[in-house]
This record gives sequence, structure tokens and C-alpha cells, in this order.
Amino acid sequence: MSAVLIGPQHHCLFDPAHLDRADTVVRSEPFRFLITRDQLPIDAAAELKHDFPKYAGAGFFPHE
Repeated sequence: MSAVLIGPQHHCLFDPAHLDRADTVVRSEPFRFLITRDQLPIDAAAELKHDFPKYAGAGFFPHE
């Protein structure tokens, strides 16, 4: 598996080597997912935050 790159500087967002930790949780029910710590690089936080919508709270938000 290779790293996933984003942005003009091509930050490495996903490094499979970081998944080999005792605190990584892998589940297959009710769907496949994992929980891992310290996966995203700190220096990419601003670029990632820019791409996420800003909601005042939780709930259902129509696309419009």
C-alpha cells in the first residue's frame, strides 16, 4: 500500500506504517472502519480544515 498525497506540497496523509500500533482499532461491523491515532500530519491541519464545512452544531444539514 502506498501513501496518499494531497495539496500542492503533496503532504503524505496516509502512511500505512503508522497503522502498526497497539492502539489502532480495526472493525468490520456494521461496516469496515479503523480508528488510529496520530495518522494525519500536524503541518497539513490548516489545509485539511479549509476543505471541511463549518457547521454551528450537529444534526442533518441539506446539501444546499
